Amino acid sequence: MKILIDDGMQIKVGTGIGIYSLNLFNSLKMALGQENVDVLEFDKIKKSRKAARLLYLFYINSKAYIKKCEEFDIVHFTNFVIPIRRSKKVKYAVTIHDMVAFLYPKSLNFMYRMYNRLCIKYSIKKADMVTTVSNSVKKEIEKKFPKAKNIVVLPNGIDSKSSSEDVAIEPHYSGLLNEKKYFLFVGTVEKRKNLGILIEAFIKYKTECSDTLYKLVLAGRPGIGYDEYKKLIDNSFYSKDIMTTGYISGEERDWLYKNAAAYIFPSIYEGFGIPQLECMVNHLPLICSDIPTNREISKDYGLFFDLNDTNSLVKQIKKIVDGEYDHEVREKIADSIVERFKWDNIVNEYIDAYRRTID
Repeated sequence: MKILIDDGMQIKVGTGIGIYSLNLFNSLKMALGQENVDVLEFDKIKKSRKAARLLYLFYINSKAYIKKCEEFDIVHFTNFVIPIRRSKKVKYAVTIHDMVAFLYPKSLNFMYRMYNRLCIKYSIKKADMVTTVSNSVKKEIEKKFPKAKNIVVLPNGIDSKSSSEDVAIEPHYSGLLNEKKYFLFVGTVEKRKNLGILIEAFIKYKTECSDTLYKLVLAGRPGIGYDEYKKLIDNSFYSKDIMTTGYISGEERDWLYKNAAAYIFPSIYEGFGIPQLECMVNHLPLICSDIPTNREISKDYGLFFDLNDTNSLVKQIKKIVDGEYDHEVREKIADSIVERFKWDNIVNEYIDAYRRTID
């Protein structure tokens, strides 16, 4: 069995889907041998994202691409798009990571939302196998597309080499942070990550407790809605206690994970939510929104809060500060969950699904 992974321009960009694609490729290569697995990294990413996307769509529908695909038994598109022109000699799989364009349309700009919807609808109808990363998303797909067939849950994973003992690079701003005295969020600082409730809850906590030690770190590049968040921070009495770092490297991220008091994951919606597993690997306490996907992945590890109640998030923050968090019990839960999601283990689920599709 020969497999081609098409990352949909994500590996070089370094998105979550890019990391997923790269981990899947490396795991398949280890399991099946380098000669049986390849990855297509579309390298004409220049000018605007729209221009790059258009070039990519032209390429995957070209004769040259069809000929390339015919060297493999199955081509797995990891970023929700499959070509219109396909070879009958090849099976086509596609991963739908989430249904945000249908469920939370205002979180995406109009043109990308329409593109996303159109591609997902077509991919679900035409792919030989549709995969998704959680049972929650599978239910959403089935509800929106009741005629959809062959939907398989193949979860995202965590690198088995990830460890709290890995080398990390101390960021230049580390002198402003006390060990285990800051709450952390990592990701694009944008509106669809629902960071408003996190900022408001942290300000409320500081106001009620008159605490001078704990800080909030929002680590990631600015996105849509960043200016609104920055205004909220700057207008508060505790602006000096809320740090926005801008883009961070993977090594800096690891350092932040290792030294934080807790990670706060306030998403309204997630397809999977890999930061949850990253917290578990590092035994970092996790406070997360009470949504189906977070319940599915974190189970009894997370401290959950109500998205409609800022006070419920403040309450969970206080549990960490007041020492009410049972590290020993939660760490055992984390280790059990992480074992389930190690790529070394779940790659076999992918291989079995590919074989069923080919047969």
